[in-house]
Amino acid sequence: MGMFAAMARFVKAIGYVVTLQFLWASKKIEDRPEIVGLQYDDVIKNRAQQARIIKDAIGGLIAQQETCKERMGRLTGDVEQLEKERAGAKALASERVAALKAQGLAAEAIKADGEFTQLQAAYADASSTLEAKTRNITDLENQINAMEQSIGNYQIQLQNMQRELERLRAERHEAVADMTLSRALDGVNEALAGISGEGTEHLLSELRQRRAEAHGRAVASQKLAGTDVTVQREKLLKAAASRVHDKEFMEGLGLDAAAPAKTEAAVEKDAAPQLPEGPVEA
Repeated sequence: MGMFAAMARFVKAIGYVVTLQFLWASKKIEDRPEIVGLQYDDVIKNRAQQARIIKDAIGGLIAQQETCKERMGRLTGDVEQLEKERAGAKALASERVAALKAQGLAAEAIKADGEFTQLQAAYADASSTLEAKTRNITDLENQINAMEQSIGNYQIQLQNMQRELERLRAERHEAVADMTLSRALDGVNEALAGISGEGTEHLLSELRQRRAEAHGRAVASQKLAGTDVTVQREKLLKAAASRVHDKEFMEGLGLDAAAPAKTEAAVEKDAAPQLPEGPVEA
């Protein structure tokens, strides 16, 4: 049971590693300037599509509004015509009633008159039709007003989306430029931090160490062989011989006859470097 649990944890850990590596790789890819630009293009395309939908909706509402206005115009003409027809029927009925009254007919006989009833029916028909068309005009006015308000709201939204599109296009260029600069700075910082030059730094350190070791071995060999002492003695002997030759030359010319001859020890003392007798002041 314990072994299976350990295997399960191991498999899960591998899954975590793979997932983290995938997320890291995807993050690195998504941070590339060209990928950022393409992602901004997708957002801009989506916003532009939404703007076109709203623009088409506004166009449809305006077309529908114009249709309603045309219908309302026709209905208004019909209403005016019906009002005239009703007024004419009423005027003719009034004249017919006056004529029948002049004939001495009673009110009941006048109401039963055929011409009067026709005029009465025409008036009632015109009135009912007028009422229906008036209601239609009122409904159309309400629709036109509602569409006018909707068109105004949609136009405001469209203007806002168009301004947002302009901002997104500018932001897209700025984002790509920033990502490009950031990647360049990251590369410089990594180089300065030595991340990209670990191999050369190690080799350079090894070369310097080998150089120091070689120099140390040369110094040690020289001291062990005594070459430094031999060289110093040769320098002293050359200096002493040069002094003796100079003295012989001067004495041969009579220029340094009074000067006492120096022993070999004195010559070596003169050729040796002179040290200050007292303490050196800082």
